[in-house]
Amino acid sequence: MARVVLVGLPGTGKSAVAKIVAESLSVPAVDTDRVLDTKLPGGVADYIVNFGEAPFRNEELRTLKDALGTDVVVSTGGGIVELSEARVLLSPQVVVWLDAPDEVLLPRVERGARPLLGSDKATGLAALRMRRSSLYEEISDFKIDCSAEVTEVAALVLAAIGAQP
Repeated sequence: MARVVLVGLPGTGKSAVAKIVAESLSVPAVDTDRVLDTKLPGGVADYIVNFGEAPFRNEELRTLKDALGTDVVVSTGGGIVELSEARVLLSPQVVVWLDAPDEVLLPRVERGARPLLGSDKATGLAALRMRRSSLYEEISDFKIDCSAEVTEVAALVLAAIGAQP
């Protein structure tokens, strides 16, 4: 089984979908943000606020490298694609881009700390989309609309990669 990596903007459900896909494939799920939340002082949000995005991305890259050492389903932080080294690491993997219109994602990102979106989450989300969409497109093998319920999205991912749900 090849490694499967889920990428996409905040609010696309990468973490939840990864769990279901991993269970269906009988492999572990690794959520890079969750790993980093336990590893970094104060968790991801506080770390970004206190130390900046660049040091966070370096930690995220190390976590991705560790995760890709075995058959696994990885849900990445949305910005991992901004690192050229990460894109090189992702290129031989099966990469699935989860995406939905901003009006679907915005209510999802309103919950929780999202420092990279700033105080106006709608503007922040639109800016991230502008900055990252071409990078997601560059590295992804499949693009899945994640507007539906998480179980439906997971089934679409499994179908795309040729696995049975």
